[in-house]
Amino acid sequence: MRLGAVLGGVAVALPHLVEMWRVGSDETRTCAGAILERNAARYGDALALADGERRFGWSRLNAEANRVAAWAKAAGLRRGDCVALHAENRAEVVSLVVGLNKVGVVTAVLNPRLHGDPLRHVLERCAPRIVVAEAAAVAGIGAAVERLASPRPLLFRIGEASGGQFPHARETPELASVLPDEAPDPRETRDQLGRDVMMLLFTSGTTGLPKAALIRNRRFVSMAHGFAGVLLQARHDDVIYLPLPLHHATGAIAAFGSSLVSGAALAIRGRFSAREFWSDCDRLGATLFVYIGEVCRYLLASPPHPLERSHRLRLAAGAGLREDVWRAFEERFSIPRIVEFYGSTEGNVGIVNLEGRPGMLGRLLPGQCVVRIDPETEERVRDARGRLVEARVGERGILIGRIGKSTPFDGYLDASATRAKVLRDPFGDGIDWFDTGDLVELHAGRWVSFADRLGDTYRWKGENVSTLEVEDLLSRCRGVREATVYGVEVPKADGRAGMAAVVPAEGFEIGDFSAEVRAAFPIRLRPSFLRLRRELETTASFKHVKTRLRSEGIDVSKIADPLLYLDPIASEYRPLDAEILRRLSSGELRL
Repeated sequence: MRLGAVLGGVAVALPHLVEMWRVGSDETRTCAGAILERNAARYGDALALADGERRFGWSRLNAEANRVAAWAKAAGLRRGDCVALHAENRAEVVSLVVGLNKVGVVTAVLNPRLHGDPLRHVLERCAPRIVVAEAAAVAGIGAAVERLASPRPLLFRIGEASGGQFPHARETPELASVLPDEAPDPRETRDQLGRDVMMLLFTSGTTGLPKAALIRNRRFVSMAHGFAGVLLQARHDDVIYLPLPLHHATGAIAAFGSSLVSGAALAIRGRFSAREFWSDCDRLGATLFVYIGEVCRYLLASPPHPLERSHRLRLAAGAGLREDVWRAFEERFSIPRIVEFYGSTEGNVGIVNLEGRPGMLGRLLPGQCVVRIDPETEERVRDARGRLVEARVGERGILIGRIGKSTPFDGYLDASATRAKVLRDPFGDGIDWFDTGDLVELHAGRWVSFADRLGDTYRWKGENVSTLEVEDLLSRCRGVREATVYGVEVPKADGRAGMAAVVPAEGFEIGDFSAEVRAAFPIRLRPSFLRLRRELETTASFKHVKTRLRSEGIDVSKIADPLLYLDPIASEYRPLDAEILRRLSSGELRL
């Protein structure tokens, strides 16, 4: 990198680094709402947000947030109360989150693909006073709300409910109809503290059903400055393109947060489209792009686009980009610079690859280390004194981060889930550490690369999936006597796909089972593969042993059990044989 570019990057990053340090205290008065008010005063009608054909300047976006804040106060919502939001990417998500933040109300930003029992679970956990949902989701939300204990939350919809498309939505009041026409900046905004909770973002974590991670004001603002200054080096005249969901931390903090603290415009779309990606970038004048590795792979797998090398992107930043995809993506699409990072919604470990070394997360910072594990049991290795043992160069181990004043771990709404992620005094010096549950490989110079996700999760198509959540759904299926779930590697695919090893009960029919999965399982929880077994191996404490199952994966040459895959067209489970595996390996067939 040339000296001029380095100095320019330092000039952009330095003010953000200063702000990261300033807002790190629980007692600091800071919040997203206050920053939006400053942007409205500073930038006025300059573009803040693009949503399809809708455009919002900073002043208009602040006015929309003020309408939400005034409505929340009139509805009797108080500081610390929760509003659940169930919607795809749209401008209302931004105005709701920031407007509620202005008056200290917490937004639980839900995955809009949740339905049924998983949806009811997250609503029970966040206990909202009000639920706001898109018209298309109102029926499912209403059914989940009816199953909650009293007092049940009020339900409002976003969007039109005209005609017969969403009949249930017509009975639900539209949020826009109850918002005041205009409202001033609320007085309460200046009283919001760093320790106050801004959002709940749900993550699968390492075990169990989705957990609500606490995003406090100080965490949101400090991380936003870190992303804007160090990763994106965002400026006021930039346009950040976000094809990722706002219910993920990458979208909510890395993209929207960076836009907010830098004054750059944010361009969103409802769902990622590989076909429209380059047209969007051209039409919106995008200069920065926030990715996850799967998005880059989808773009590479797409046919050539006439605009794929004539864009104005100067930098792409994100997580999960494999080395082979990185090099091909950079070359084919002429991306000037890629910045990879590692982080988690709830964690205190952040790593950045500023040197552009493909396949690497970056270098470990002080207060971060890799500790050895037993590859069979996945237990953390301890020495004779009971202390964790640091990994050596060339070894794989668990990435952990020291918990301290500058690297706090806020954890989850559930205190027991928070405690489960903390390693108490693992080195005998009285200091606690956060356990990421992620397996990494340590390289020379303290470089690390991602290896795998341990525990009861796997990552597929950009989503962390809880195996226990899938197992719970399988246990309710007719004809399933016992089941265990784990992730398996799939050729030509990032992450791991879900495999369910199932012991069928008498009367098990694959057609009926496929129909149950279609009806009761959210798409992200549907196992991509089935392995039918006579019995499942267990430990002395009756826990399923998955090590051998996971290592055998989908290798039809090694597995005598019947194997099936979920046909992506018919949504039916069909036999997996050598020919299907060949088509998967060649990329001819995609799950």
